[in-house]
Amino acid sequence: MKVVANIASKTSEEEPEAVGEVVPAAAVKVSAIKRLQSKTLFGHGNEVMIQHQEDIYVLRLTKQNKLILTK
Repeated sequence: MKVVANIASKTSEEEPEAVGEVVPAAAVKVSAIKRLQSKTLFGHGNEVMIQHQEDIYVLRLTKQNKLILTK
């Protein structure tokens, strides 16, 4: 079970009675996922480096317009 402090949009048919009520995590629709256009990331190139914690990853755009992520 997960405590949800602010429920903006949900998939459950039941409405929580109060803010902070315990509801199953599956009942809450997550809408905070960021969406980026690949053009924004790549610009005029075909590779970007992404640092995650101490590791560096390379996201590459192929000639077939596919994305490949390598460490």
